[in-house]
Amino acid sequence: MIVEFWMGDVIKLREARKQAKRLHDQKRAAESRFAHGRSKAERELQAARDTKARSDLEASGRHGRRRMKSPVVKRSIVIAGHKTSVSLEDAFWKGLKEIASGREATLSELVASIDADRQHGNLSSALRLFVLDFYRNQLSEEIGVQATSRDEMMMARAAASA
Repeated sequence: MIVEFWMGDVIKLREARKQAKRLHDQKRAAESRFAHGRSKAERELQAARDTKARSDLEASGRHGRRRMKSPVVKRSIVIAGHKTSVSLEDAFWKGLKEIASGREATLSELVASIDADRQHGNLSSALRLFVLDFYRNQLSEEIGVQATSRDEMMMARAAASA
C-alpha cells in the first residue's frame, strides 16, 4: 500500500511503521541499559551463569565439596539362561574376567557358580567379595612361599656357619 503525504513524498506505510517501532525499541533498550546497567543479553547470560552455579552447588553436596562420579558401571550378564545386571567397578569386572580365563571358564559360568554359592546379599556384592577373596588368597600363598623360601635359606645359612 502506498500513501502519499501532503508534501508529495511516497512512502510504504508498513516499512515506516516497522522503522518507527525499531527506533522506539532501541530507545527503550538504551534507557533500560542506562537505568539498569546491562542489556537483555547480558541479563540472560548472568541468569544462565547463576542457574549453573546453583546446580553445581546442589550437586556438590555437603560442605561445598564436589561429588565424585561413581566409577560403578551396570553390566548385563546371562546366568543359567536368564539375563541379569550387575553394578561393578572396572577393576572388579577385569578381575572376574582374569579369574574366569585362568579357570578356563566363561564369565557367565563363573558368575553362575558365585551366584549359587552366595549366602546373602546381592549378586554385585557377592562378586566383589569373591574377587577380593581370590586375590587375597593368591597374595597370602605368594607370601607363604616367600616366607618358606626365606626360612629355608636362613636355616641353610645357620647350618653352614655351624
